[in-house]
Amino acid sequence: MQNNESKTTILVVDECDNARSLAQAQLTQAGYHVIEADSIATGMNHALVHTPEVILLSTDIEGSAFTEICNDFTALPDCEETSIIVIHPEANTEKTCDAHVCEYFGTPVNWNVVIRRLKLLSRTKKSRAASHYHAFYDGVTGLPNASLFEEHVNLAIDAADRRGEACAMLVVNVESTANLDETAEQPLDERVLCEISNHIQASL
Repeated sequence: MQNNESKTTILVVDECDNARSLAQAQLTQAGYHVIEADSIATGMNHALVHTPEVILLSTDIEGSAFTEICNDFTALPDCEETSIIVIHPEANTEKTCDAHVCEYFGTPVNWNVVIRRLKLLSRTKKSRAASHYHAFYDGVTGLPNASLFEEHVNLAIDAADRRGEACAMLVVNVESTANLDETAEQPLDERVLCEISNHIQASL
């Protein structure tokens, strides 16, 4: 049986107790970890604490007020990549999804369709995460590669320029690792680099 840490966390925001309970039952049965909120404000607090992968938002709010709610959710720390699925009484195929909302569903909710969409969304996110990892991390040591290093250096320089400040770089030169014994399953020089990296990160 999966524990909550290994399950996709979904935050269900709905003012209706019955609708929220139904959502909780359907999603839990499908294997998701569900957190309930009976208001937008409570949902914001839960999102801040739990960092859900998906927010299932049931609302009849539209226009700029709705956009502001979505912006507030995704502006929370670690929620930039959180997907929002909206249940709206007048949802239809003509409703346009934007950067925040990946899907609209009308009422009554067809939970089989919603769960299929959630599974597809989960597979897409895992694929993107794997692609990002392989693009920016070494496959053997797990350490950031030159591409990620360059990206972070450029971000640091840009941030310093905007603030009118200077920035500095610490360079650690590890010599003669190529001469270490390479008979182990993972070459010793790679293990040494990993240990050095762990010690540096632990001290920051």
